[in-house]
Amino acid sequence: MFARSTIKLFIITVLVTLLVFLAYKEALNNGFINWDTHAYVTENENIKSLEWKNLQWMLTSFYLGNWHPLTWLSHALDYAIFGLNPWGHHLTNIVIHCLNTILVGILVIILMTWQRGLAWTNANVENHQVLFAAVIAALLFGIHPQNVESVVWIAERKNVLSQFFLLLGILCYGFYVKGPSTKIRYYGYLTTFGCFILALMSKPIAVVFPLILMLIDIYPLHRTSLTVSSKSAKSASYVLLMLEKVPFLALSLVVGIITIFAQHTSGYMADTQQLNISIRLLNAANSSLFYLSKFLFPIGLSPFYPLSNFSKDYQHYSNFIPVMGFVLITIVCSYLWYRKRYEWLIAWLFYLMTLLPVIGLIQVGSQAAADRYAYLSILPFHILVGVGIASLFYSISKFKKLIQIAIIGAILSFNTLLVYLTQQQVRIWQNDLKFWSYVVLSNPDNIIGQIYLGTAYFEAGYYEKALAHYLLVKPVAPYHLFYHHLAVTYVKLGKPIEALEICNQALQQNEKRIAKDEIYTLTGWIYFEQGNLAQAQILLEKALEINPEQNTAKNLLASMAKNRNH
Repeated sequence: MFARSTIKLFIITVLVTLLVFLAYKEALNNGFINWDTHAYVTENENIKSLEWKNLQWMLTSFYLGNWHPLTWLSHALDYAIFGLNPWGHHLTNIVIHCLNTILVGILVIILMTWQRGLAWTNANVENHQVLFAAVIAALLFGIHPQNVESVVWIAERKNVLSQFFLLLGILCYGFYVKGPSTKIRYYGYLTTFGCFILALMSKPIAVVFPLILMLIDIYPLHRTSLTVSSKSAKSASYVLLMLEKVPFLALSLVVGIITIFAQHTSGYMADTQQLNISIRLLNAANSSLFYLSKFLFPIGLSPFYPLSNFSKDYQHYSNFIPVMGFVLITIVCSYLWYRKRYEWLIAWLFYLMTLLPVIGLIQVGSQAAADRYAYLSILPFHILVGVGIASLFYSISKFKKLIQIAIIGAILSFNTLLVYLTQQQVRIWQNDLKFWSYVVLSNPDNIIGQIYLGTAYFEAGYYEKALAHYLLVKPVAPYHLFYHHLAVTYVKLGKPIEALEICNQALQQNEKRIAKDEIYTLTGWIYFEQGNLAQAQILLEKALEINPEQNTAKNLLASMAKNRNH
């Protein structure tokens, strides 16, 4: 009924999926982390029903500086099924990651088939070396702790979802290039473009997809004269390659412009006065080696690597070491290309191209790097490790059985270690207090971490502890959340005068990240609580002048009017 190879492939797929799920199962006990997750899910009314107005919002909104309608739709479907039960939202992320892991394994089989110059229909799952390489690469991707942030952070759904469609798109591209008939190639092209659109609608990072296809054209598809000796095909092939990419490049350009506009108008993008070009270039070189180092040695991982640590003394000689490392890797990969080991330079270029939108040349946010940015970029190195180990395993001649047993033992031990490290990383995301305590412990100078840890203590009712963390960053924290919670903390501790002083300081700041309407509302509320209704009314009306939709101010004014009538 089923071929032996199909049954074998199915069993291996199930076992790999179970191991990945085992590594992440504790995430089902995690809650919602107060780091964009409330804005994305728990406090986002636009995902709490599938009404037409909400669907329209998903398609047109630049909320939080992002355009990703398919991601919003996935959150809305989660809410429709699971409500605000966090385990369901975590389950969806884990399932998508498991699917991505399976796709990585399939991709390795297909890539090794292409590398041999064969059509996709000749993919040989009976070849033990190919299958072994696919399993190792898929497992490494699936259980590597560097990927934990993308999987267990609910607000990062966009990353795993986008990569799912990108991987599908690469596989569909194989149908276009290697399909046995014109009809299959035609549908292969259309489905590739469809997957690209869905990936863009999940996360704009997918704008790099046309560049990925160009790299695959060079190797392993050998569609250019760069990796084959034929000169006659050179000009014709390049014209064809560029023409078929025009729709992809055009769409990438449009979405790229939309994304830059969305980030800029939302105040997330740093200008050159905040962060000069020298810092950006050095941080880009630093980041390019940083992710590789965390791939090779996945220890000391943190949800937040602050840019401030690097920019304080960016001219220090130690910051130029990554530049030299970058140049050295490029030279080595170029030499290997000359020796016809094409895969190394292709992997390096894939890595750099997919990092390009997030490497810091266009700085978004206050992080120098983030583990989530490696989810796609590190992929070729997962594949190279899998192919390399499988090649070594099946090329041994002397002491073959003994060495193969040693390799199997090393693989099992290493995978056990990775599962353990991944489980440890998953536990960090259990709740706000544990999460932000870890971030601050990793880097006490992390301003964002101190503010959010203070907020975690505030929401847990530990106002003295919250105040201690807020005061640590008071001189250098121009954030709305900081001023708002510090003022409310003073109120909770029975210190309204100090609270009003903090509100006044916030109102004097010329800072986009401070919502003045909310500060005026908060100040009005403090006066309201003190019984100074006249001053409260003035401030609440100012809040409504700035933002007529400020509901808290409306409700307070309505309450005051009701009290006067009585």
